[in-house]
Amino acid sequence: MTTARKTLKLNIFLLLALFFLSAAPWAAAASLKAPAAETSEVSAASGSRATAEDELRDIKRTMDYEFVKTGNSRQWLFAAAALLLALLYLFLRPKKAGEDLRPPLPPPVPPEKTALEALRALEDSPLLKEGAYKKFYMELSHIIRAYTGDYLKFNCVDLYNDEILAEMKKRGVAARHAASFDAITSECDLVKFARFLPDASDAAAALRSAFDFVRITSGADFK
Repeated sequence: MTTARKTLKLNIFLLLALFFLSAAPWAAAASLKAPAAETSEVSAASGSRATAEDELRDIKRTMDYEFVKTGNSRQWLFAAAALLLALLYLFLRPKKAGEDLRPPLPPPVPPEKTALEALRALEDSPLLKEGAYKKFYMELSHIIRAYTGDYLKFNCVDLYNDEILAEMKKRGVAARHAASFDAITSECDLVKFARFLPDASDAAAALRSAFDFVRITSGADFK
């Protein structure tokens, strides 16, 4: 816990402590205001009679009132003390070793799920209908590179194909999976640099190859 958070918690605790300690006597006095008024009225009426019986009754009422007043004050003080102790425990209790008080984070989304959703979105996009093959292939290359990098835990987006293939070999990726990756991304690079002019059937075939690559490699763990 940082020093700033400790200071904030201590300040909040002190404010709550002052509030409850100051509120307890006022609450007790408020709860006894009506009986006090009643006692004063009875005392005024008894002054006119001035009988011994009335005086004894007034004394008894005064004693009962003082007893109730003392009991109510003690109850308020005990309640305030218990609440303050509970707050003190919650704010200042030591954190156990390895204990994390933050809510658990949601599990990460599997790379294959993200890739398949992106491929479906690309399939539903109007790029092929509009003849925007270059943009379509660039999106396809990015999806396959991002998926491969996320799955194998290395930067695959900003590397050249030969660098990616060398890293795949180090990580024990099966040769057939590396060859599939190279075939898809190399075709995308050819379109990107205007060395290959695809048609709709070529783009659809490349998209099917990308779907197969994600499903097969994720199921086999690239082995």
